[in-house]
Amino acid sequence: MSTPKKTGSDQTTTITITFEPPAAVADIIYAALAAGTSIEPAETLSELGQVKVLAGKYDEAAALYLTALAIAKKVVGPDHPLVQLTTKRLAGVLRLTGRAEQADALQGSAADDQSSAPEGGKDKSSVN
Repeated sequence: MSTPKKTGSDQTTTITITFEPPAAVADIIYAALAAGTSIEPAETLSELGQVKVLAGKYDEAAALYLTALAIAKKVVGPDHPLVQLTTKRLAGVLRLTGRAEQADALQGSAADDQSSAPEGGKDKSSVN
């Protein structure tokens, strides 16, 4: 934790908290979250992914998004708004890291899921 630094009349406080569990511990945490029946862990992981994107940690963000998607799809199914949002976020990270083909494939599979839904499916024959 940093102490406040004074510059002229401005006061700035910087606090850095870093927690990166070992991979085995992370796997146990994610498995425990995925076993639940609440959408909240998926929401939290998706939001943490956004924080990682802002910090420029794209691989960590992608891992969080993938975990959030796995949990959300299990708990509420593929048509839930959180699944759609997290899929868009993951596709964005993939594009930022030069993996546009993977992003297109991911969004294509999400569009396929939506088109099989009774309402709200996209017509892929039209040009946007």
